Amino acid sequence: MRRIVALCLALFSLGAAPVAAQGLGERLFGSKSSCFARAYTADHLASHPLQQVTEITLRPDVAAMRMGGEVEAVMISVRRRADSETYFGSAYCDRTGAALTCYREGDAGSFKLTEAANGALRLEVGPNGMSFEGSADFVTLEANRGDDRVFLIPPAPCPF
Repeated sequence: MRRIVALCLALFSLGAAPVAAQGLGERLFGSKSSCFARAYTADHLASHPLQQVTEITLRPDVAAMRMGGEVEAVMISVRRRADSETYFGSAYCDRTGAALTCYREGDAGSFKLTEAANGALRLEVGPNGMSFEGSADFVTLEANRGDDRVFLIPPAPCPF
């Protein structure tokens, strides 16, 4: 009887291994079609007058995926009320418990990603904020003020 129980437990654990072994980064950005985007409605922006961001997107960094390795690389973009420019950047993410902590290139800040309801992502701007460079200026999302600190971003079709 003990052998049967042990065999059942072993078989069960083998069947669960691929799902358990798959990390958050692989679940969220494991394919080229794993994208997330949100365009805020006029009503939402009217009720959040301090929010600069009108659109935010996250997608896998396809070039980094081709290189392989354990690091999850993502591309992030934002648009803001002040102009029609899209500000892009990349980030490299490390798993930290049930989250991915992503670090922007250079000194451009960081953000934390966690899973939210209905397959969405919750993006929380890091303690030192997060900056983006555009063709003519910079955009900084502050960690301690304004309405650009936390974003809920649903899954969306990838643009490629």
